[in-house]
Amino acid sequence: MDTLLDEEFAINSERDVMLLVKWWNKKRLLYNVILIVTELAVMLFYWSGLVAFGIENALFNSFLYTLVANVLYLMGPGLDITLFYYIEGYRYKDRNRQLILILGIVFSVMLTWYLYEEALLFSKF
Repeated sequence: MDTLLDEEFAINSERDVMLLVKWWNKKRLLYNVILIVTELAVMLFYWSGLVAFGIENALFNSFLYTLVANVLYLMGPGLDITLFYYIEGYRYKDRNRQLILILGIVFSVMLTWYLYEEALLFSKF
């Protein structure tokens, strides 16, 4: 009898996890657009540093940074799925998921601005 209940829970959980993954995949485009706009804004803001650093170098580093940022983006769905499994009241609350996304975007924008600012200011000297 226990195995029947466990199997039903596993099937429902798997479906719910797939819905979570789909939700996060839909938000990845928004995340990337915000990240790339931030990168471009910093490059334009520190144009003289960008020219000294080299536009080709900046574009190559931006590509690598965006790639790494997308790998780190997976922390959002990972945290979401972990909370889904271990916290009973967490399930089916979109505001929690949205909060994780917003915090991740804010952190990424701040980190992007800081890293680019340091690189482009340093290259002016």
